[in-house]
Amino acid sequence: MSKNTKVILGILSFLPIVAGVAMFIFFFQFFIALIQESGSGQVSPDFIEDELGSIMMFSFLVIVTSIASLGLMVTFIIFSIKDRSASENQQLLWALLLFFMGPIVFPIYWYIRIWDNPDFGFEKRFTDRID
Repeated sequence: MSKNTKVILGILSFLPIVAGVAMFIFFFQFFIALIQESGSGQVSPDFIEDELGSIMMFSFLVIVTSIASLGLMVTFIIFSIKDRSASENQQLLWALLLFFMGPIVFPIYWYIRIWDNPDFGFEKRFTDRID
């Protein structure tokens, strides 16, 4: 795997965490603005129109992050299963961690198994052949 591909995968592995923080910020900005607006006892229709951009951006961010996380999860699980530099137990462990802990494990998997592993690859090892 080329270094450029590894760097792109590294950037993508941090995307769900960065997007999660951005979604958290968007949500609380809207929530705080809603509390301030409702202090008078009623939310004006102008407020909803003004905040519609934030709501749309939040929705877009959720959709894009969900699709990217799902794609990255599938890709990393396939990588973990096909990685010939790992034992079968390690392959299974990484696949389960990636499936159940997803975005938390993406950067860890990328660093340990892809970036910092010169033997990472999908080619069969010479010892895998049966003569």
